[in-house]
Amino acid sequence: MKEKTQLNGFEKGNEMKMSAGLLLLLLVLLMLPIGCAKNLSPSSPATTTQASSQPTPSGPTTLSLALMNQWTETTGVQFNNAAGIAIDSTGNIYVVDSGNLQVFKYKADGTYLGPFAQNSGSGSLFAQPFDIALDPSGNVYVTDASNDNVVIMNPAGTVTNKFSPGANNGGILNSPMGIAIGTDGSVYISDYSLVRKYSAGLSIVSTWGNSGPTNGIFSIPLGMTVDSNNFLYIANANHDQIVKLNTLDGTYSTLGTTGSAVGQLNFPTDVKLDTGGVVVVDSGNNRIMAFNQSSNNNVVVNPNGSQSVGLNSPTGLAIDAKGYLYITDSGNGRVVKCGLQ
Repeated sequence: MKEKTQLNGFEKGNEMKMSAGLLLLLLVLLMLPIGCAKNLSPSSPATTTQASSQPTPSGPTTLSLALMNQWTETTGVQFNNAAGIAIDSTGNIYVVDSGNLQVFKYKADGTYLGPFAQNSGSGSLFAQPFDIALDPSGNVYVTDASNDNVVIMNPAGTVTNKFSPGANNGGILNSPMGIAIGTDGSVYISDYSLVRKYSAGLSIVSTWGNSGPTNGIFSIPLGMTVDSNNFLYIANANHDQIVKLNTLDGTYSTLGTTGSAVGQLNFPTDVKLDTGGVVVVDSGNNRIMAFNQSSNNNVVVNPNGSQSVGLNSPTGLAIDAKGYLYITDSGNGRVVKCGLQ
């Protein structure tokens, strides 16, 4: 039997086992002043033509989060390892509750809209759901690490596919965790040591991590996001870095080094973009780190213990159209909505 990856009560190292009971969670916060979006800086993504690391900048800047809302339970059910989080085109929030094997749906203000997907009766939809993403048509994709598949549902929540590719379609998934979907419908899935790209029709396009420039670079790749310039950003958790991958030629650069200083990371679990900035859930440091790709003027958001929005093993991150941050704060059993101050 193959070894699984554990993310709940995880320990950093070369090997991890994933218990069917839970896994680390993700959901993060970005930056914006209360009531309006605030971007990190107006810069375009840097070109990646070879593997390199971004230097740690001097002159650290600290920003704090303004707590706007939080919710900890749904109709009496306490969050049990809230992980992935996503927002649809109308602003509704989807939260993967890994421990309770469900996906919950909310309005942006936290109003509960009901369970979107859950195990029921004799049917077993999920064994260990983790991350979530929506395609341009509003279909919902949820990675299930223990079942080695991706559950795909239409906007009404009806299951349309349990995607588990075989040897002729990129190989069997091994504890799929992260998922991102491009504006063209392309689907990116991360598992134990690989990242794969599939077409909108779910045919394999590319695999990274097993050959070429990216051979062996991934160790527990988790949350991801893709931009309009064909760059994929991957939270490479066990290597304490963000990998910025050029999906056209396979070259890459990295953001972050190991540690707790500005520009350093400790087991990052998710990554999202604002205008000119790369925003990271720095889970092991209980904070959010933002990288400015042009000026290296990196920013620490909500340092551990210094703000009222104190995070405890944050896992997932989503940013809405107004720039508000939604974070799954796994260790505190809640989802928080924040702005910047």
